[in-house]
Amino acid sequence: QQSQDLLRAAEQARGEAEQAAIKCQLAVEDAAKAWAEAQRSEQELQDTKRVLEEERRELQDLRARSASADADVQQSQDLLRAAEQARGEAEQAAIKCQLAVEDAAKAWAEAQRSEQELQDTKRVLEEERRELQDLRARSASADADVQQSQDLL
Repeated sequence: QQSQDLLRAAEQARGEAEQAAIKCQLAVEDAAKAWAEAQRSEQELQDTKRVLEEERRELQDLRARSASADADVQQSQDLLRAAEQARGEAEQAAIKCQLAVEDAAKAWAEAQRSEQELQDTKRVLEEERRELQDLRARSASADADVQQSQDLL
């Protein structure tokens, strides 16, 4: 009975190890997705900064050319508002990028933890298998001793 219990426990541990491996794979995939999102956000931030810089240069040029006309002043104000909005969007993109990087780091840490848990589970499973084999050998020896004692009686 004890051997069967140990066998069932070993099988359960193997199942848990397989589940841990699946969780680890999913965590690694999540980390890869988070990293890709962080890269995309970083590219979006750089593009937005470039657009912002281009808009700022354009705004300066428009201010220089439209200093004497009310219509040009209004146009410059509109461009300034657009540039400020772009700067706000760039700042938001930077925040999103930082969050994506943090999420990727968390996902990576979770993947590492899952991998360690899997390795620990595999080690425990192997130890339990060795113990089970040892118990089986002892049981067989004890059965032989009992049989020999009964034969002698």
